[in-house]
Amino acid sequence: MSEKIANEFVLQEKLRNMRKEIRSFDELTDFLKYVEENCNCGYGEAPRAMAQAALAVAWYLADRFGITGFQSGFVMWDFIRDWAYSSNKCGLRILDYDNMLYPQYEDKFCKTTINRHTWSALQKEAKERLRDSAYASPTVIRHWESIAKGVVPFGYTVGEQR
Repeated sequence: MSEKIANEFVLQEKLRNMRKEIRSFDELTDFLKYVEENCNCGYGEAPRAMAQAALAVAWYLADRFGITGFQSGFVMWDFIRDWAYSSNKCGLRILDYDNMLYPQYEDKFCKTTINRHTWSALQKEAKERLRDSAYASPTVIRHWESIAKGVVPFGYTVGEQR
């Protein structure tokens, strides 16, 4: 590596500032080359650099494509699903704890509700896993059986989330 980076957070901030200055495709490719050649320097640094590289591409293309904030949510969820949860079948949720600072978001934290689609997906997956449960613990098998029979786990209810 041509320069010493103090730690992953210093590198992350440096790359964040660099990517915010990208205005052209050539600048984007220069940035990606910089990341490739200079940022695979440690266990924490490499993934921080990869994230900033991915964000640089996303921000660059978002500007060129003129996507909305709503559309950017699809980018984020596609990335999360394809990168970290490609085998997820029942759904995912992100909870923003900053919203605990505002009383109007109480329902996001106090209600244990899942929507009908998620509940249906959980029941279907429990039934699938029961078919091939040879290596599952008896406790897990009983839990799957309960879900398959219609018992919503962990005190949750089925309804529409706000």
